Amino acid sequence: MTQTSREYAVALFTLGKETDTEKEICDSLEVVDAVFKENPEYLEFLSSPSIPKKERLDAVNTLLEGRVHEYVCSFVCLLCEHGKIFEFSDCVEDYKSFFRMLEQVSVAHVRSVVPLSEAEKLELIEKFQKICGHQVTLECTEDASLIGGMVVEIDGKVYDGSLKQYLSDIKEVMCQ
Repeated sequence: MTQTSREYAVALFTLGKETDTEKEICDSLEVVDAVFKENPEYLEFLSSPSIPKKERLDAVNTLLEGRVHEYVCSFVCLLCEHGKIFEFSDCVEDYKSFFRMLEQVSVAHVRSVVPLSEAEKLELIEKFQKICGHQVTLECTEDASLIGGMVVEIDGKVYDGSLKQYLSDIKEVMCQ
């Protein structure tokens, strides 16, 4: 995330809070983000200096008007006008992190060597909900470099229970 994406996301989130539309905006941002990820040529089009700005803005309005929240349509136009459309996905991630804080939901980023079973996921959720005191969701990825165990990053903290870290700790003790 960049400082620019954070500033744009703060502005949009503030507007959402003032109008009590944070959830609708979040949902609309996710819809547009999915469209841009499925069709990267849209971003190319919206950022192209060879296409008149009015034509690009008209295309945004045609594509989004009536399909997403009006603030999101205006937001995409604003990013397009200022040449920041490629930061849209970062803005969405920043907005979603503000929304999760408001809703008191933390995302635990879990890296493990093998996929976690549903029972293991539920156990992790329960443990981290007790630690955080609020709702937790998981984003799981596989990482063979860990050798075994897992690493969990949540709310700026890292819980490293990987075999790689364990071996590193042993090596450090032995070399002292």
